[in-house]
Amino acid sequence: MKPASEPVVTPPNSVPQRIGRYLVFGAFAQGGMASVHMGRLLGSSGFTRLVAVKRLHPLFVTSPEHAAMLLDEARITARVRHPNVVPIFDVVNEDGHLFLIMEYVAGVSLADLLASAHDYGTPIPPPIVSAIVVDLLRGLHAAHEARDEDGAPLGVVHRDVSPHNVLVGADGAARVLDFGIAKALRKDHLTLSGDLKGKASYMAPEQLRGMTVTRQTDVFAAGIVLWEALTGRRLFDGEPATAMLKILEERPGPPSAIVGDLSPSVDACALRALAAAPRARFETAEAMAVELIEACPPATREEVVRFLDMVASDELDRRAQFARQAERAATPIEGPTEVESERVAPVVTGTALTTGPARSARTWQLGAWLGMGAVAIAALVALWRFQARDDTPIQEVTATPAPAPAPPSAAVPAPSTPSSARPEPSTLPSTLANSASAPPVPMTASATAARPPAGARPVVRTTGKAAASSRLPPTKTPQDPEDTRAAGDRN
Repeated sequence: MKPASEPVVTPPNSVPQRIGRYLVFGAFAQGGMASVHMGRLLGSSGFTRLVAVKRLHPLFVTSPEHAAMLLDEARITARVRHPNVVPIFDVVNEDGHLFLIMEYVAGVSLADLLASAHDYGTPIPPPIVSAIVVDLLRGLHAAHEARDEDGAPLGVVHRDVSPHNVLVGADGAARVLDFGIAKALRKDHLTLSGDLKGKASYMAPEQLRGMTVTRQTDVFAAGIVLWEALTGRRLFDGEPATAMLKILEERPGPPSAIVGDLSPSVDACALRALAAAPRARFETAEAMAVELIEACPPATREEVVRFLDMVASDELDRRAQFARQAERAATPIEGPTEVESERVAPVVTGTALTTGPARSARTWQLGAWLGMGAVAIAALVALWRFQARDDTPIQEVTATPAPAPAPPSAAVPAPSTPSSARPEPSTLPSTLANSASAPPVPMTASATAARPPAGARPVVRTTGKAAASSRLPPTKTPQDPEDTRAAGDRN
């Protein structure tokens, strides 16, 4: 079995681009002004869905004219609701770059299918061609009949019908895509590089002459698609200028002249669509579809699928693998990162010393140092008590007051209590409680110069100013680790 024609496919990016609710992966199709990428919708509650994302080539990203064409395509397609038209259901503007979000349809373009059939060594059977072209015509007719919100006809003309813009799905149905120049094509666009490259061979005579285009213009292009799909050859080949000249001056022969076993009615259908004068063609795309069905009954969906599997299985498998890779790709984290951390307890106000369980290692260490200072003061008092004598005059010890603190950001629990146990509030006398909650107090020179006589009962007095400033100094709260964020990369 010969392989299918090599598609324009790039592997998914290791880190997909995040645009709004979508992840954008590598491109699987290229056009003159845009590329189509695999994408994934990220909905709420874990809902995901594969989508196709159309974006302008870098050369045209900053072009207002090309951006307008992309928006026109979205607006027009949004008004066309038909199973034979690939829908566009969202537009994303990311930093001035436009992205069209379309339904992802597994399949190949008719251009790829023709190339695959050629490589395989077999033409596309007429019933398969009829099924594909009938779907194309019905999709075009739906676009031609589209109306605005007030019910007025929009007068849509696709103007770019070609095998490249017919998607043959793996479900056996064909669909029309790319309404990018449906409203934007004007005479001055003919000079824009890339806009019509490779498409001059599918223009109607009135389109080349710059005359008014109608739905019969699309019928002419559909006639070219029918002729080429039946014969496996280009009808108006050559360079763009040569192809245009042939369209204007030559009349094509019947497809049966190239391929036998075609009924005269099939020839008549193709040649009527290819009439030079618009009024000589089918009045509507639907009328052409009806005549083609009578001339060549179309194959069933199942028969189309079997033919696709026979001649284009390699390409279909490649696309399917691409889709699976996109579905399995990791989703970039966006928003706050969930980090397990311990937080400092809130401030508890009150006149009595209030203790609570330790909440973090840093808070516990700070409390430990403060507690050691309190223990040292208590030990010093006890030492004086046992060494003092009753006949010794009272020796006053004055504590150096601590600076008035700013409002603390968090309460610090006592270090002497394990984190698993919550002790009862302290019942120390107010004097010792205030001393215990203060930092270690340096002694004055007069107090440390002489040891009190034996038997003395020293009395520790704390001045009112010292008592008022005996609360813990404020501590800096560490930066909340939950503020750490990770954002998805942007393409």
